[in-house]
Parts: sequence; structure tokens; C-alpha cells
Amino acid sequence: MKKYAVLLVFLAVIGLYFFQADAAMAEGSGDSGPAQASWEARGDTVVSLKFGPGANSVGCADPKDALYDFISPTSLFYKNGALFILDAPNFRLNKYSAKTPGKPYTLDKSITLFDAARVPKNTEKPLFTDLAVLDNGAVFIASSREKVLYHYDASGALIGKIAPKVKIEGITRIWVESEKKMLIEDPFSGKMYVINSSGELIYELDLNFQPVIMPSGDTVKVVYNETPSMPNEISLKTYKIPAKFESASLKAVFHIPVQNFMVLGCDADKNILAYAVLGAYNDAPSEAYFVKLSGATGRLISKTPAPISPEMSCMRYVRAAEKGTFIFAHADEDEYRVAKYVLK
Repeated sequence: MKKYAVLLVFLAVIGLYFFQADAAMAEGSGDSGPAQASWEARGDTVVSLKFGPGANSVGCADPKDALYDFISPTSLFYKNGALFILDAPNFRLNKYSAKTPGKPYTLDKSITLFDAARVPKNTEKPLFTDLAVLDNGAVFIASSREKVLYHYDASGALIGKIAPKVKIEGITRIWVESEKKMLIEDPFSGKMYVINSSGELIYELDLNFQPVIMPSGDTVKVVYNETPSMPNEISLKTYKIPAKFESASLKAVFHIPVQNFMVLGCDADKNILAYAVLGAYNDAPSEAYFVKLSGATGRLISKTPAPISPEMSCMRYVRAAEKGTFIFAHADEDEYRVAKYVLK
């Protein structure tokens, strides 16, 4: 249930495996439409990798060695035609791009984030949890154990580490609007903080907000409607920051109840891009979609079937890419696969 979302985020971070529902998906906004098995929504393969420490692999070869997540590469990001994978178990950031149009991406370069051979023997290893990439190629990586953000330039050179000048317990997800404004999520303290490049606090929010900053500088809160007469409706409330007053409220209606709704940003026309997981209350998810909603009315403009994420705090594995496309990371026993989906 939505009111347990904070707890689910916490459980995901400490490494509990959340179930994967193998349910039916549907087309259309007004009825259930033809059934479709959830994993038939495979999308177009961007990259397919094996598990392990090798150059063409990611994560842990043995699932029991995974550090803290069901898919051991902990986060991914798509920017300017390149795919970035935070390969936390191997303490590296991998960048992939398409060498041949229409073919899967291949490795461009790998940045070592931590080298145990270069630090004192008993140095505690970092716990990397999320990343963000800007248009200029700058990369930010969250280190939860150190409670800092690593800042790299486009060449992969480390510029420095940004330490928030506010007490935090850890960092799970981040959203970087610019090098002057970055959001960090700390579920252990029940807060999200927006800081500048010096680590100074700009404002703070509770975890009822989505961990995003819109281009307007606003932030968004999703309110789920559990009223029996309107179970399929959610409200998207926009808040001006840092004044924290509600500036707009949109209604979005789906054909069945919404279990999880993740705002992933907006397009050039200020329409909202999101990932929606649907299903009856107190039941396993049955459908998932990538959607575009009108930023003015909340009307559903377009959608395409998506895989059902095996966890609720899925934002690190599901991203809006470019021009109505999304990427989704899925792992099974022997493959880590990133696929691209296009809105219909």
C-alpha cells in the first residue's frame, strides 16, 4: 500500500528481495483490453550483460554476494545517447554507446570509483547507491556510507566530493537538476534534502514527495485515492519550492487502481512522464505502463506496456530517456538487460 512506501524503500536498500509478479498487462485506457504476459513487454535491447567483474560484465557473479540490491548494478542513467551503469559491487561506473545503429550498445569506458589497493587495509568500502548525469556530461554518484556525492567531469576526472551540511543517515536516490541544485533522499531520517554544490541546504521535504525536481524548480507529490467510489484516480500536486505551497493539482484516472506511480520528469511541452504500476488493492501488481500525462489537465496522452518492477522503489532502474522513450533494467539469474521503450 502507498502508506507503506517509505518502509518499502528502506527494505529495498538493505537488500531484501521483493517478489516479481508474472501477471497480465492490458492495452487501452477505458477497459482491460487483450491480455499480455508482463515479461512480453521486452522492449528493444540496449545492452545485455553477464554477471561478474570482467570488462563486459557487471555486478556479482553469484547472487548471494550481491551487496544490497536484487539487481547488483544499483542504478542506471541515459543521457545524450549514452547509457551509464553504476556497477556498485565492482566499484566502477560503466559508460556504453551505440557503435552501429540498431545494434546493442558496447562499452566505451569504465571509471574506477574505489581501489582497495590504494587505501589503508582496514578502510571501509563505499556503498554506492545512485547516479545522475547532466547534459554537459558531469556525473554525480551517491555514496551512502560516506554520506557524500562524488562529482566527476565529462572526461571521468573526479572534481571532488560534496558533503551535505546537514545531518543525514544515508543516501538512496538522487536527482540533480544542475551543478547548483541536487536532491538527495535519506529514508533513514524520513527526509529529502536539496543542496547546492557547496553542500549547503536549500530546502528539505518529507518522503511523501517524489524524488524529482521539475525544470520549473517545482516538486511533485502523488496522492493515491482509496475512496471506494474513485479507486482508479490519483492526484498529482505540484509545489513551488522553497515556499512549499501547492501551486497546481491534477487528476489522473486509470482503468484499475494505481499501486505505484513514479514521476520521471517531463518533456519539452511540460507533459509529465511517469511509470505506473496498476492492480487491485491488497493484491500483486497486474499491469505496468510508461505514460505521458498532460501537464495542464492530467489527461492520459499516451502509454505503452512496461515490465512490472519487482520492487516499489524502482526509480533507479526505470528512467525517462529522450523524446518519449524510457529505459528499464531487468536482471534474471544470468543476464542483466537494459531495454528501451517508446510511447505509442
